[in-house]
Amino acid sequence: MKEGLLKPLRPYDFGVYSHVGKRGSLRSITAKALFDDIFVAKEEPFDCGAWVTVGRNYQITEILTNIIAQVDDQARVDNHDMEKLRKDLYARLKGRRYMIVLDDVDDVEVWDELKNSFPEQHNGSLIVLTTGHIEVTQFAKSFYIHEMPMLFGDFFWDFLRMLMFTYGKEIDPEMEKAGKKIAENCRGSRNALARIILFLYKVDMTPDQESWNKLAADEQHSIFVVHDEVSETVEDYALKCLKEIVNRSLVMVQRRDSDPKSSKTCRLHSVFWHMCSREAEKSMIFNA
Repeated sequence: MKEGLLKPLRPYDFGVYSHVGKRGSLRSITAKALFDDIFVAKEEPFDCGAWVTVGRNYQITEILTNIIAQVDDQARVDNHDMEKLRKDLYARLKGRRYMIVLDDVDDVEVWDELKNSFPEQHNGSLIVLTTGHIEVTQFAKSFYIHEMPMLFGDFFWDFLRMLMFTYGKEIDPEMEKAGKKIAENCRGSRNALARIILFLYKVDMTPDQESWNKLAADEQHSIFVVHDEVSETVEDYALKCLKEIVNRSLVMVQRRDSDPKSSKTCRLHSVFWHMCSREAEKSMIFNA
């Protein structure tokens, strides 16, 4: 998957690389992984970079100030005049190879207000957008649009069943009905599914009819609502999920790190691997 995300990058041209998907589709986490690999880990030689979450209640002056502070840690911004901030940011980026991520852009006006702050220079400078609206990517004239694959209730229920129940064990019809409704309540959000699994583990390692019925009946429960995909680091989030599926013996630890609580290499249970591989192919995540 990483190679697929890196492949569209153009080493000498300026451009906008967009990730499109609803909140919870992992669009932000995917962009964060790209940012961490390329800029933070210095896989590509960028001179400076910034990550800014825009959201619905954005202020352009705050976005500009935030970017300036990240691309130049010596900067002292003491004015809130939008035009001066635009020119200031432009001057700090001019001649440098930069990578700027604008996460959670819901409005074409955001790009319209910011675009002139970014020098269009042919040195591989890159703007990454994440959005739920294809028109934002088109307005920004993205050179590449990565649409997050949609996953549906059947996959979510299969995943939930695999994690929560002993393989091959017959499931009570009422429990299955509640489980399918919980999967439906996730509305295609991978983040919501992960949170559901962690929540259910904390309530009881053994699936409990009452807990499941409550979640199934409450479509507006906060656990189904995803406001921000990257409020915690990708690594922290992944480690939580890994720990839980190791506890269920769906992932087997082969080698541990120097920290006895940390897993260095793991392998999947064969049944789980085949299911994930099949669904990943269907969703065009990768070709197995």
